[in-house]
Amino acid sequence: LFCVGSRGTLLFYDDLKSRPYNVSFDSRSFIIDGQRTLLLGGAVHYPRIPESEWLAVFKQMRANGLNHMQTYVFWNFHEPWFDWTEDAVSSDHKYNWQRGRGNLFKFVQLAGQAGLFVNVRISGFVCAEWENGGVPAWLNNVPGLRFRWYEERFMAEMKIFFEKTMEILEPL
Repeated sequence: LFCVGSRGTLLFYDDLKSRPYNVSFDSRSFIIDGQRTLLLGGAVHYPRIPESEWLAVFKQMRANGLNHMQTYVFWNFHEPWFDWTEDAVSSDHKYNWQRGRGNLFKFVQLAGQAGLFVNVRISGFVCAEWENGGVPAWLNNVPGLRFRWYEERFMAEMKIFFEKTMEILEPL
């Protein structure tokens, strides 16, 4: 047997009653608080769906037997412009985290309310048929910067975005 959730099949997020839990895995399954389960789900890209439809999408996923949702965090959606200069500091960055389809906190929160586990994929590049792979166009203004490469300036900018994203999601 691989599952021991309250529904007799898969473990769902709401089986954990919003309490902290431990996750591990082995060659057969994920183990969440000592219970074997599979994570069956799909990708949902929040910028592509009106905010008013998010909960309905999550409920449909749940009704179709899924217990997991994963999403990319689209850097160029949240930070479409930045006036990069050599003297710029992280506090100069401006993001869209609260308006409409940019409300990542609400998106993840609603997925949890629908009983889905969530995998948030924060990256400097997304493979989602998304403009410029999710990389903000303003990075083209950074002299000599190489994309999709281990390059210090790119990694420094990515770190700022990663930390801001975690700051937004940490209360969850």
